[in-house]
Amino acid sequence: MLTLLALVLAQARQAPCLTSNGNAACARTPWGNCAATMGRIFCGDPSWETLHVLREPPQVECVTTNGQGACGYDCRTANGQAACARTPWGRCVTTNGHVFCGDPSPEAVLAGATTPAECATANGRAACGYDCKTANGQAACAQTPWGRCVTTNGRVFCGDPPTWVLRHGAPPPVQCAVTNGRAACGYDCKTAVGKVACASSPWGRCVTSVGRITCSD
Repeated sequence: MLTLLALVLAQARQAPCLTSNGNAACARTPWGNCAATMGRIFCGDPSWETLHVLREPPQVECVTTNGQGACGYDCRTANGQAACARTPWGRCVTTNGHVFCGDPSPEAVLAGATTPAECATANGRAACGYDCKTANGQAACAQTPWGRCVTTNGRVFCGDPPTWVLRHGAPPPVQCAVTNGRAACGYDCKTAVGKVACASSPWGRCVTSVGRITCSD
């Protein structure tokens, strides 16, 4: 039976390597990858949170263009740019000659965010994440699968559970409330006299009194 050190060394020996124009470089894990362009070598590996939740993550891919390169997932190139998502659940999109990528945050992945992200584009702009919305040439997305976005008065508002909530595991989805062109996303949202507010955690509460909203967590 291999010791932990022997296993690590064995995996390190399996990591992909590449040589180009007298240079050499290697990925750090067996699931990494390398690519060369114009004498330069680009290597990449699954992010640390990916390795934490997946014992056998998907193989990283690499792309190159005009001497530039990137390694990761769902890679794209456009107008001399190369970019990739950091995790298998991330996504990339190209629009108006630019590449946009987005991933669930590391805290979200550790909390169980294994739902693939999506991307939205509007007037040459883009965003990648969850529950994406566009309005008036803007594109925005929540950063976790439990986040939400809403549009009002030509603007996009998004909200997610805060990092400290994610440390407790997968939270309930947030909600969004809208009034008089204003919006807020969170929990136990309330509106009063043109105002809107939400608690930041599932355990928080909001109350209205004399036209005011008070939230606590």
